[in-house]
Amino acid sequence: MNNEEGFRAVCRQLFGDVSLSLEEGAKLFSGGIELPKERKTMEGGSTHTNYGGGKYINPEEVQKLTDAGHVFPAEKIENMEDIQRLYSDLRSFLGDKSIDAQNMEKSDNVLASSDVYMSDNIVECKNVGFSFSLFRCEYVYGSRNLDSCSFSIRCQDSRLLNNCFEVSWSAKCTDSMFCHDSFDLRDCLFCFHIASKQYCIANRQYPREEYLRIKGMLLEHLKKNQFRADFFPQL
Repeated sequence: MNNEEGFRAVCRQLFGDVSLSLEEGAKLFSGGIELPKERKTMEGGSTHTNYGGGKYINPEEVQKLTDAGHVFPAEKIENMEDIQRLYSDLRSFLGDKSIDAQNMEKSDNVLASSDVYMSDNIVECKNVGFSFSLFRCEYVYGSRNLDSCSFSIRCQDSRLLNNCFEVSWSAKCTDSMFCHDSFDLRDCLFCFHIASKQYCIANRQYPREEYLRIKGMLLEHLKKNQFRADFFPQL
């Protein structure tokens, strides 16, 4: 499964009958995420983390410099100005940084991962996009600071989430949306600071059938309103 198909699968899992492209998803769900920037280099574009000024080059350009022997004769150094002069001509930073990564696009700092799109600081992940700082995640989009999460969008500072949307500072939650600082939730909406609950909305218990009715109403609202509930704080 490539990243485009993976993103569509997550959308269907969370929202039902929804068909969004990866590009459309990036526009809808990437707000507030620290995404790598792009600058032109000698031979085209290079995605990179901003280290502050200088030129950014891609791995192919770095290899050319290495092959050419990017070392020069020693020059006399008397003061800091001499160091600055020698350094200024060399100042370039590597973009598109990756180790053991496959199918990486518009991303930087990617380790042991595959199918990564428009993301930064990604480790041991697959099928992720427009996200920052993910570890051991799969099928996660528009999220940041997650560990061991799957099939989730717009989540942050959490671990062990599955099928979640707009969940933050939580763990071991499944099939939940718009929740914060909660643990071991299943099928919950708009809940804060609770644990080990199911079919709760705004920290109130509902029968399963009533919960599903209200969730259906929420999903219809999200589809018509750019996947936002304006009264809930966004990333």
